[in-house]
Amino acid sequence: MLTTLQTIRERVNEHVSVRVYDAVAVSIALACSLVESEDLAGYMFEGSVRREVLANREALALTDAEFADLFGVTDPTKPAQYNILPSKRLKSVTAMSGFQQLRQQQESALTCTLLEAPQKTAWDKYPFVRLAAFVGLLRTSEYEQCVSAVVGGMVRADARRIDDLRSSIEDGGIDVIFVSEIVTGLAESVTGSN
Repeated sequence: MLTTLQTIRERVNEHVSVRVYDAVAVSIALACSLVESEDLAGYMFEGSVRREVLANREALALTDAEFADLFGVTDPTKPAQYNILPSKRLKSVTAMSGFQQLRQQQESALTCTLLEAPQKTAWDKYPFVRLAAFVGLLRTSEYEQCVSAVVGGMVRADARRIDDLRSSIEDGGIDVIFVSEIVTGLAESVTGSN
């Protein structure tokens, strides 16, 4: 993970003239890799950072491998891999009105995956997992693989429901404020910022 954070930091510093903290660098890279990234980046950042991020979204975007390294798990039976301390912001997101509806939609889409004991345990115990899976679903590339990486392996039978949920989100558009809070909270969590 440290190598990934360093790579992201260097890439952001190459395209953004203002030095930013690691959490902001991860937020930039993550936001640039999601659907509606222009609206998201436009909302999340200000001034010259906003201009430079908007002009370099493609180059700044978090890769699939970086996403899996930061938010994925290699073995869902080892809960220590989920022991990323959630940021205060991430905790507050779980109290937002849209969170419960989002959780229900995701659980419906991951019906078979959440029948597996390790995935179910991690899903129920760690809000980080649920929110990272949602952000994985919003990625412009390989969203199924990103969701699978976060939950520790997705049962193939859930692929159609994940596609349907993704289409529903794309059709309705994202709630930029809600998603920006999740992105920032996840970035703070993986970098140990609060």
